[in-house]
This record gives sequence, C-alpha cells and structure tokens, in this order.
Amino acid sequence: MFRADWLTGAIFAAITLVGQTAPQSSCVIDLTSLLPQETAANAHSTVMVFTDREVVSPVPKERAAGANGSVAFLSDHTLAVGMCFKSRCSVQAYDVADANPRLIGKAEGLERFSRMLRYPNGGVLLDGVRRGKGRGAILLDRDLQASRWIPETPGISASGEKITEGPGRLLAHSGDLAAYQDQSTVRIEGARGEVAAFGIETANRWSSPTIVFLSGDRLLFEAGSGPQIRDLRGAIVHTIKKPEGALGERIKRSEDGSRLLYDSFTRRVGVVQGAKEKALEVATMGMAADGYAPNGESIRVIDTGTGEPCFEWYGNEKLLPPFADHADIDPSGQRVAIMTRGALAIFRLPDACTGR
Repeated sequence: MFRADWLTGAIFAAITLVGQTAPQSSCVIDLTSLLPQETAANAHSTVMVFTDREVVSPVPKERAAGANGSVAFLSDHTLAVGMCFKSRCSVQAYDVADANPRLIGKAEGLERFSRMLRYPNGGVLLDGVRRGKGRGAILLDRDLQASRWIPETPGISASGEKITEGPGRLLAHSGDLAAYQDQSTVRIEGARGEVAAFGIETANRWSSPTIVFLSGDRLLFEAGSGPQIRDLRGAIVHTIKKPEGALGERIKRSEDGSRLLYDSFTRRVGVVQGAKEKALEVATMGMAADGYAPNGESIRVIDTGTGEPCFEWYGNEKLLPPFADHADIDPSGQRVAIMTRGALAIFRLPDACTGR
C-alpha cells in the first residue's frame, strides 16, 4: 500500500512501495493558463505531474486563492484538469501516458459546474451547470473542441441514459440497475423488475443510505455505521475504514469497480478542542457540528474485493476549497491524480493491495 503524508509548505513526501524505493519521475504543466486572465499573471501556479517521489510546488498569490479545481481521468492516459474562478471555468485535457504530459485540448469561458466526470466515449461531462432558469450538463469531446448541452430531465441521467424506474427515492443507478429507498427497504431494480431487496436502519425516516454500484453483484453501502461492501441482497462482504472526522466526501471508482476512491474532507483538532466540540455536538443534538469547517483532506483507495487499502494520502496545507473533485482514479485502477492549490500529483498504485 502507498501512504502519502503532507509535511510542510508545498512538499509532497517521498512515496515508496512496501520494501522497495520507487524511481523518481517528474514534470511540470503550467496551470496559469487555466486561470482567468486577471489572475494568471500573478498566480505563478503550476501543476506538478509525477510518480512515486517528492516535488516542490510554488505557492499561488492570494488573488488566485479563491479558485477551485477538479480533475477527471477520461481514459487511462488522458486527464482533464478544470479550474473555476468566480462564475467562469476552463478545462484542459492532457495526454499523461509518460513523464512528459502533452496538451491535447482546451476549452475556456465555460459556465461553473459542480462535478467533472468521464463520459463513456472518452469525453468529459460537466454536471450541475445552471443556464438561465434551467439546469443540466455540458458534454465536451475528448479534444474539448465540441460541446453539447444536456438539459436536466426527470428519469434521464446526466449522460443521457434512461434510469430504471422503481418505488421510493432514487439512491443510485448504473447501467440497467437502480437502487431505491422504499421506507426502510432498499430495492434493487433491473430491466425486468426487482432484482433484490434488503432492510436498512437509518438515523431517522428522512435520512438515506449512500449506495454506489460496483462490479458484478457488489455495491458500496453506508448508513451511519461506516462504509461497507455488500452484495445486492444486503449481505456484508467487507467493511471499510473511514477517515476520522470526515465531514463529506466524493466517491470515485475504477471502471470495473474493483477499486474505490474516497476523497474525504476532514476536521482534525487537538484533544481539548475535540472534547469541547464533541460535548457541544451532543448538547445541541448534532447541530453545532454544522459550523465546523474542514481543515484537511484525506484520500484513500480501497480494493473492493478484499476491503484492503491500496493508498492513503492526507493534506492540511495549500488545499483547494472543499467539496469539489480534487482526486480521481483512472479506469484501470492503476493511477490516482490529486489536485491541491498549485500542484497536481499522479501516483502509480501497486498491482496488489496488501493493507500493510
């Protein structure tokens, strides 16, 4: 398993395989072109793309501090890098097959989006876009030269797929499968009707579990007791350790669902401050915790077949604002990209996850 820790300033610690020192490989991509013209001249911000070893990145000026970024693998060797500032965004696509990334496309002046996702044909989908009074997604091709507006339509996913119908509240969908919460029951619906169903326990009748479909008959399930890998009938296959103090997360997976990436926004404080916050949370029935801002970011990759971690990274300095796609895993599950304020790192994952 890889373990990466943020030490000081903008230095990523050296990453090594268990029992083996990994060779150094690094290169630089200029990120200033992703920022609006008014900030690019003073930002001096670069993206460092590297594998396995440390790199030092420059610190952007305060005028660029409010910008937020996203990354998404469009294929195993193509990476999209997005930067939003105020109401406008830019996206660039790079070929990252080797240590010399090559710019292959650029799109500027885009509306602000909430998520950047890979599209089945190798394009990039910018979801959560507001256009006038409507909401929808912008689909860009692999080279970012052509775009298409996809309006939000009930029963149709952002990528244009018809969502299988079922009773209750939609929790997740993938292909011809969809999961619905029907009171205290999760129902898995397929093209020919109900596939499976299982009972759940939630904190209250308004709360819903988190579900992500994985490969075959596996899914990620979380309903307050920590994340679990379950089969479609609800039987627990593995439990997953969740970062402490997680205040929210983005979840990504490899194409076959064999590896799962958790990008968690965390709050870590000292023992005394932690006790005070815990006591206030209990006294206010959890309401006080709503005002606690994240002060760190934790990224973990889990092997869904064994439940073992493949990779761990934690940062608490020079982070981008929370709740954006700061990390992604490539379709094959072999590499992870992590974006911070001024730096982008690509880590190569081990072939097998030992959990050590």
